[in-house]
Parts: sequence; structure tokens; C-alpha cells
Amino acid sequence: MNRLANLQVLDSLKNNEKAGTAFDKWLDATYPNATDRGDYMRTHFIPNEESFAFEHFLDFIKDRESLLKKKIKEAFPSDFDAIVSTYALTDKLN
Repeated sequence: MNRLANLQVLDSLKNNEKAGTAFDKWLDATYPNATDRGDYMRTHFIPNEESFAFEHFLDFIKDRESLLKKKIKEAFPSDFDAIVSTYALTDKLN
């Protein structure tokens, strides 16, 4: 799925650690402490979902796009519409 909310920046170590592991299992194993896990999720705009199972993926994407949109609007309040237009994000962020 080629959408903004489906992108994740992981350094090479984290990427190798995650490899083919399901996100929820990787998240719990990598961040067993609730505070650290919450910090990671906030930093990476991961919505607080009940389940990260594949059948809930579209809900995850929608919720994450909403978090990203809010942050972009906060960072560029007067330029948001121009950014959306310039980068052809209309169908992805509006």
C-alpha cells in the first residue's frame, strides 16, 4: 500500500530486528515497558489501537493518517493546503 501512513522509518538495527515479525509482537518484545512503548508510538505516530492484527490494517492506516495530518497542520498551519496540492496528497490527507 503506497500511502503516507504505511511508511515507517527504522534504523538498520531495528529493521533487522523486526524483519518478518508481526508488528504487535515486535512492539511488545522491543518495548516491554509501557512507558517506552507509549513514547515510541507517539514519536512514530502509531495510533493506540486495540489490535494491530492484519484484519484491522485499514483502520490502523486511517487512524495513523489522521495523526499525521494533525501534525502536518500544526507544523505548517498556513501552508497545509499548498503542501497537499504540491505533493498530490489530496486523496491521502483531505
